[in-house]
Amino acid sequence: PGYKDVKGIDRFPSEKVFRDFFSLFNIEYIQQLCAINRRLIELRSRWEGAKEVWFDIDSTTITLFGDQQGGEKRYNARYHGRPSFDLMVCFINETNDLLYIEICPGGRTPKAEFKNFLSKCQSLLPANYVLKGLRIDKGYFSENNFDYLDEQLLAYVAKVPMYPNIRRYIEKIPSQEWEEINEFTSVTRKKLLLDDWQHDRYIDIRRIKIEKDSGQLMLPEAHLWRYEAVLSSELEQSPQANLCWYDGRGNAEDLIYEIKDGYAVDEASQHELKRNTAYAFIKVISYNLFQFFKAVAMPSTHQSWQIKTVRRKLINLPGNILGNSRHCRVKLAPRQYLEYLLPLIQKKLHEFLWFVANGFRRCKLEFI
Repeated sequence: PGYKDVKGIDRFPSEKVFRDFFSLFNIEYIQQLCAINRRLIELRSRWEGAKEVWFDIDSTTITLFGDQQGGEKRYNARYHGRPSFDLMVCFINETNDLLYIEICPGGRTPKAEFKNFLSKCQSLLPANYVLKGLRIDKGYFSENNFDYLDEQLLAYVAKVPMYPNIRRYIEKIPSQEWEEINEFTSVTRKKLLLDDWQHDRYIDIRRIKIEKDSGQLMLPEAHLWRYEAVLSSELEQSPQANLCWYDGRGNAEDLIYEIKDGYAVDEASQHELKRNTAYAFIKVISYNLFQFFKAVAMPSTHQSWQIKTVRRKLINLPGNILGNSRHCRVKLAPRQYLEYLLPLIQKKLHEFLWFVANGFRRCKLEFI
């Protein structure tokens, strides 16, 4: 009600208005949305300065309801047997920006589309950012993909899926070849050659001891370990360093959860594939606008807030609208954290406006 009062509107647009709007989209308009998203990330790169970056590349399942173009039954951990898409995502690790997304409809898989997807991500990277390497989910585990990365001279750390043959290979490693990190964890580095591979590659393996439960019948000693492994081009790093660096890719899982839970990227309700793609890209732009807002306006102590927290603590606040139609102001309910946070946000926004007013160039601030 307060928003309608400030904006002078009687009602919000209905869902049909948005459906009719998305029905007008074609490939050219989707490319324009992608260009807008790229421009947004470029402006942030000019604000923060040049840096080396890593891509975090992952995919997530989008469950479909109703008759959606391109849907097919594929692996779905939550809704078994339901038609789904795979959504490929590429985050910039250092900024959490979502650089690019792509929907894989029926007949296409993230593993097969990896090369084209990476090529598009590289073309969208702002000039201020230099791509150093990739952290890759196990869904892209393929020798062809690793050969391609070697040709591109890109560093990479990729999760190794625990296929039965890989697990059997790891379980046969002699105990003396494991380096103990602590009483529960050991690591090692071994060469792996799968049946359909042309060349062997080094993998770094971590085994974590499973605590015995006196109330359960346990398997033989060889099965009392949980194994994790990564395939890495960074052989100058220790196995523990490579494994820990890949563990940081878990941040991408949190970001995927945020774009699904906070922006509803997993809602595909537009029936046509191009309309669902446009629908998703508009949400990607919203997500990156919020990331830019946090970088510009939020103090460092609050930049970990996700969109749902910001909505609850900064946007959906009780208050009174005062004044007349020409001069409205909002008087918020008293909150101690707002008395601290809002002046800081105002100060940082003034600094950003000074940056914009000087043609997106860093200049000394002479007021405030």
